[in-house]
Amino acid sequence: MRSTSLTCKATNCVHNKNCDCMAGVINVKGIHAKNPSETTCNTFVVEGGYSFDNLSSMHNSEKTVPKAIKCSAGNCKYNEDGKCYADNVEIMAANACCGTFEEML
Repeated sequence: MRSTSLTCKATNCVHNKNCDCMAGVINVKGIHAKNPSETTCNTFVVEGGYSFDNLSSMHNSEKTVPKAIKCSAGNCKYNEDGKCYADNVEIMAANACCGTFEEML
Protein backbone atom coordinates (compact mmCIF):
# COMPACT_ATOMS: atom_id res chain seq x y z
CA MET A 1 0.00 0.00 0.00
CA ARG A 2 1.31 3.45 -0.89
CA SER A 3 1.68 6.06 1.81
CA THR A 4 -1.44 8.14 2.32
CA SER A 5 -0.12 11.20 4.13
CA LEU A 6 3.06 13.23 4.40
CA THR A 7 3.69 15.53 7.36
CA CYS A 8 6.78 17.70 7.58
CA LYS A 9 7.85 19.06 10.95
CA ALA A 10 11.03 20.64 9.57
CA THR A 11 9.43 24.07 9.81
CA ASN A 12 12.69 25.83 8.91
CA CYS A 13 12.64 24.28 5.42
CA VAL A 14 11.88 26.54 2.49
CA HIS A 15 9.42 23.92 1.17
CA ASN A 16 7.40 23.69 4.41
CA LYS A 17 4.05 25.45 4.51
CA ASN A 18 2.05 24.72 7.67
CA CYS A 19 3.63 21.22 7.92
CA ASP A 20 2.81 20.44 4.30
CA CYS A 21 5.68 19.93 1.87
CA MET A 22 5.54 22.08 -1.25
CA ALA A 23 8.67 20.68 -2.92
CA GLY A 24 6.78 18.52 -5.39
CA VAL A 25 9.05 15.52 -4.77
CA ILE A 26 11.07 14.53 -1.73
CA ASN A 27 14.05 12.26 -1.59
CA VAL A 28 14.84 10.40 1.65
CA LYS A 29 18.50 9.40 1.95
CA GLY A 30 20.24 6.98 4.30
CA ILE A 31 21.41 3.94 2.36
CA HIS A 32 22.99 2.32 5.43
CA ALA A 33 20.67 3.83 8.07
CA LYS A 34 19.81 1.70 11.09
CA ASN A 35 17.55 4.28 12.80
CA PRO A 36 15.60 7.43 11.88
CA SER A 37 18.39 9.84 12.87
CA GLU A 38 20.63 8.32 10.18
CA THR A 39 18.15 9.29 7.45
CA THR A 40 17.57 12.71 5.97
CA CYS A 41 15.19 14.43 3.61
CA ASN A 42 17.63 15.36 0.87
CA THR A 43 15.12 17.92 -0.44
CA PHE A 44 15.46 19.95 2.79
CA VAL A 45 16.68 23.53 2.26
CA VAL A 46 17.04 25.96 5.16
CA GLU A 47 14.62 28.86 4.80
CA GLY A 48 16.29 32.24 4.52
CA GLY A 49 19.57 30.82 3.30
CA TYR A 50 21.19 31.60 -0.02
CA SER A 51 19.35 28.74 -1.72
CA PHE A 52 16.02 30.23 -0.63
CA ASP A 53 16.47 33.07 -3.14
CA ASN A 54 17.03 30.54 -5.91
CA LEU A 55 14.14 28.26 -4.93
CA SER A 56 11.42 30.67 -3.86
CA SER A 57 9.98 30.84 -7.38
CA MET A 58 9.90 27.03 -7.63
CA HIS A 59 7.25 26.45 -4.95
CA ASN A 60 4.28 24.44 -6.06
CA SER A 61 0.83 25.65 -5.12
CA GLU A 62 -0.10 22.11 -4.07
CA LYS A 63 1.44 19.95 -1.38
CA THR A 64 3.72 17.06 -2.16
CA VAL A 65 1.80 13.82 -2.55
CA PRO A 66 3.02 10.58 -0.99
CA LYS A 67 3.56 8.91 -4.37
CA ALA A 68 6.28 11.53 -4.92
CA ILE A 69 8.45 10.15 -2.09
CA LYS A 70 11.67 8.61 -3.34
CA CYS A 71 13.64 6.61 -0.80
CA SER A 72 17.19 5.31 -0.73
CA ALA A 73 17.09 4.18 2.91
CA GLY A 74 18.07 0.64 1.96
CA ASN A 75 17.38 -0.86 5.40
CA CYS A 76 13.87 0.57 5.78
CA LYS A 77 11.03 -1.92 5.72
CA TYR A 78 8.85 0.59 3.81
CA ASN A 79 11.31 1.00 0.93
CA GLU A 80 10.39 -1.05 -2.12
CA ASP A 81 12.43 -0.39 -5.23
CA GLY A 82 13.20 3.17 -4.15
CA LYS A 83 9.62 4.10 -3.31
CA CYS A 84 8.01 4.55 0.09
CA TYR A 85 5.14 2.26 1.03
CA ALA A 86 4.43 3.46 4.59
CA ASP A 87 0.85 4.42 5.40
CA ASN A 88 1.94 7.77 6.87
CA VAL A 89 5.27 9.52 6.47
CA GLU A 90 6.63 12.10 8.88
CA ILE A 91 9.73 14.20 8.33
CA MET A 92 11.02 15.25 11.74
CA ALA A 93 12.29 18.69 12.77
CA ALA A 94 15.64 17.36 14.01
CA ASN A 95 17.96 17.07 11.00
CA ALA A 96 14.93 16.67 8.67
CA CYS A 97 15.15 12.92 9.28
CA CYS A 98 12.45 10.42 8.38
CA GLY A 99 10.54 9.62 11.56
CA THR A 100 8.70 6.81 9.79
CA PHE A 101 11.88 4.80 9.18
CA GLU A 102 11.77 1.27 10.60
CA GLU A 103 14.69 -1.06 10.14
CA MET A 104 14.03 -4.20 8.18
CA LEU A 105 14.59 -7.27 10.34
